[in-house]
Amino acid sequence: MTEWTSTPVGEALHLLGGSLPIDGRLSWRGPDDIGLHEQMNCYVLRHGTDAIMVETGVPLFHPEIAAGLRRQPDLPARLRLAVTRIEPDSLSNIRNLTRDFGVGHIFAPGALDPLDFFEDLSSQALMDSYQLDCNLLRDGDIIDFGTSRLEVIAPPLRTLATQWLYDPVAGILFCSDSFSHFAAYAPGDRVVTRGTEARFHADPQRHLLTKFDWLARAERPQLIAALRAIFAQRRVTVLAPTRGAVIHGEDLVGQQVDEMIAALETM
Repeated sequence: MTEWTSTPVGEALHLLGGSLPIDGRLSWRGPDDIGLHEQMNCYVLRHGTDAIMVETGVPLFHPEIAAGLRRQPDLPARLRLAVTRIEPDSLSNIRNLTRDFGVGHIFAPGALDPLDFFEDLSSQALMDSYQLDCNLLRDGDIIDFGTSRLEVIAPPLRTLATQWLYDPVAGILFCSDSFSHFAAYAPGDRVVTRGTEARFHADPQRHLLTKFDWLARAERPQLIAALRAIFAQRRVTVLAPTRGAVIHGEDLVGQQVDEMIAALETM
């Protein structure tokens, strides 16, 4: 197991977290990925003098996350937090963050469908238990901070309550459990850029079907159209998933979007 403290991705984004060996215990990774390494990510996004944390990371890596946060200059005394899903890889480190960094406000998915209902109740109880001010967000809502903002996007592919967050100034899309297909051959590799793809293994279609096996039987044209529209309307230079390698570079992002659409079309 390899950890790191903080890695800059462009000027505004800092990546924190750690890397796990893929050994058959990660339900979203198939047997062909065994022996590779999975990144478990959280982020600090900075604009001007303001900062916001996106995802909590997982408790296993809290010492490394805490070290990375302490190396950030002039963090707000009451750090704000945004999460893309109410699931363990997005939220489970919240106890440690509230204890060590005084997190006082959280932005979380609030759009419900029938599958979300139980999870929304349990997540609300969890956030209330830490006495956090909680904003439950919906598609099109805006989080203002510093000289930028985060736009809330309802992703076309989800099962439970999920939101993507888009920073138009830096072109960063926090894409939750989508575009999380890059696994590293070496544990320390965590950002894939043009020219470094050989250091990672990626099979978007197989990765999608491992996590969402129902996609093979689903009607997908509307999903594909929604995905195309999201990226046609926004300039994205970084895909920042909750897990898997960060994808950095506008041309590489465009290639991955095309490959994702092709995977959905040919299932």
